[in-house]
Amino acid sequence: MAEIGYTPYLARLRHLGFEVLFERDPRVSQWSARVAKRPSVVEGIERRFNPKYLALFEEKRPGVIGRMSRLVEPRPRLIEGGSVLGVFL
Repeated sequence: MAEIGYTPYLARLRHLGFEVLFERDPRVSQWSARVAKRPSVVEGIERRFNPKYLALFEEKRPGVIGRMSRLVEPRPRLIEGGSVLGVFL
């Protein structure tokens, strides 16, 4: 049932190029893809989006994906004294 609430947000995140967030975990990525392919999602949600906005999102998408990819890259954390902790965020 929780998928009902998440589905519109997942669709919008994909339109905006944020699916890079899903790619970090293969299970989340697979789940998101399954949800997006459901006939009820296509009929009830996807077809209701404004085509003008979808065109704009598609135009801006490559830049967003590039920026999001850089934001979610693992980075070493610094601890006191400037040494690098072997744990990634």
